Formats: sequence, structure tokens, C-alpha cells
Amino acid sequence: ETGALPGVGASLLHEAEEQGRFRAVWQSEGVPSLVDTLQSSDLVFYCDGSAREFQGAAGVFVHGFGIQGGAAWPVGVHADSFETERMALIAALRGVATKALRTECATICTDSQSNVR
Repeated sequence: ETGALPGVGASLLHEAEEQGRFRAVWQSEGVPSLVDTLQSSDLVFYCDGSAREFQGAAGVFVHGFGIQGGAAWPVGVHADSFETERMALIAALRGVATKALRTECATICTDSQSNVR
């Protein structure tokens, strides 16, 4: 299910999505169903610090949690490169996540590039 992100991040994501840089994916069922939407060639990062690598690296998928109306929603961003992945993550978390989560995810996902084989 694809949906709009609330707040400031919404317009940033929408603009970038229109430019074809990435697609935003909303899933309320959690990580398993989120991962099921990926192709086997995608590369997955979870912002809790874990990472799951599929065959190949056609794209990057960032998983984090946004806060809206007191409820936590998983939010994923699929990008075609690490650079756009980081831009997308920052844009998404700017609109939906708490400051602590924003900092944690940005740090982990920015540093994770050097850990990918």
C-alpha cells in the first residue's frame, strides 16, 4: 500500500517520488509484510541497526517508524542508490519521526554503506 506521509516530509517525498528517485511504502502490518513487497534484488536496511541483504543490490530499502497522532507507523523508502536513500530517509523522518528516532536512523543508515558487502 502506498500512501502520503504527514507533515513536512510529505511534500518532500512526493516531489522526489514524482521525479522517480524513490517510492514511499506504508504498511501497518509490520516488517514481514513490508519485506514481502520487495524484489529479491533489493537491499534492505532496518533503522534499528540490523540489515538484511537479498541477492543483488538493485535498490535500497530503508525501514523506520513514524509517529502520527500517537500511533507508530512503519514507513519504508525505496531508492535507486545510497545517496538518494539517505536523502529520502531524512525527508521522511523529518515529517513523521521523533527527534531521537530521526537521529538514530540517519546515523545508522548513513554509516551502513561501509558495512555492505
